[in-house]
Amino acid sequence: MITSLGFVLPSTSAANRQSKAELSYRIHSDLLITVSDALLAISVIFWAMGVNGIDVSIIGGFGLVPLLPVVYLLAIVFLVISAAMLLSAPEPSTKRLAFHVAALLLMLYGTAPLVYAEPRYAWLYKQIGVVQYIKLHGNLNSSIDIYQNWPGYFGLAAWFDRVAGINNPLTYAAWAQLFFETLFCLVIKYVVRAKALALTWREQWLTVFIFAGANWIAQDYLSPQAFGFVLSMGVFALALHGLESTHSYQLFQKIRSRFSNHSPSALMTETGSHRDSAPRSGPPISIVSDAEVLIGLLLVYSVLVVVHELSPYIVAIQIAVLAFMRRLRRWWIAPAMMAIAIGYLV
Repeated sequence: MITSLGFVLPSTSAANRQSKAELSYRIHSDLLITVSDALLAISVIFWAMGVNGIDVSIIGGFGLVPLLPVVYLLAIVFLVISAAMLLSAPEPSTKRLAFHVAALLLMLYGTAPLVYAEPRYAWLYKQIGVVQYIKLHGNLNSSIDIYQNWPGYFGLAAWFDRVAGINNPLTYAAWAQLFFETLFCLVIKYVVRAKALALTWREQWLTVFIFAGANWIAQDYLSPQAFGFVLSMGVFALALHGLESTHSYQLFQKIRSRFSNHSPSALMTETGSHRDSAPRSGPPISIVSDAEVLIGLLLVYSVLVVVHELSPYIVAIQIAVLAFMRRLRRWWIAPAMMAIAIGYLV
């Protein structure tokens, strides 16, 4: 509609349609969050009821799973539905998503410590023995077993026990899985936030959820493997956030454009506040120098070398692949890492 002064005003019908669309959007978003919150609360209550109903005295050869009551399984189902609703919401709710990850970790990795009198896994007690040996003798004896040739984790555990006044690591060993899984998810969330990966907020949180729910290879108990995994992910976090090349960023944008209706430039400039868009800030800009990142990366890697016997080589190979594919700005990182690992072995 054009006024007598020549101004163009939106028609009443167009304004009404816009107002109705905004109202519908707000109602839809609020409804998703409200239902999701209710399902989260119900799932936690059901989980507590399920844990209370587990009787481990009748456990059989298939372990804990056959003993889980239906209400426990419903808790998992409701939690998954609640998380899916949050992920389908127009905008992210970081705190709510974090609560869902925490609830999932508690249900999957906090149940066993509550129902078992002692920590699981027979091989855990070998690790406890090494820690106790270091506490008792104050030194290492590499002729006893292979564990004492990579004493980083065991020395740290012995030091922690002494500082905390703990006589036996069994006091907290049962909760190590929940502790390490939480650390895993925190580090992975930081890794997937790397701008060079160009992941949307949904993809980032979905990655964390999938990892938390599918990490069933039992490397998260109180052991060098668990600590080594945290250090390994720390190496990749430093590399992806601090040494990612511009070429890698552009490549990820091209790959994303093949699976969407947008060009790479559109992905970088999309500004819709409610769109599930990739980061639009261009190639990653580090707030620290390459030298500082490299020093931190090699320090973390050096700790990994004295913690676990295999992880350093696997990490170095993966870093080499990233460098070969021009994902990193410094090609010599992998040879330097391999030199540290071999130097310690020799």
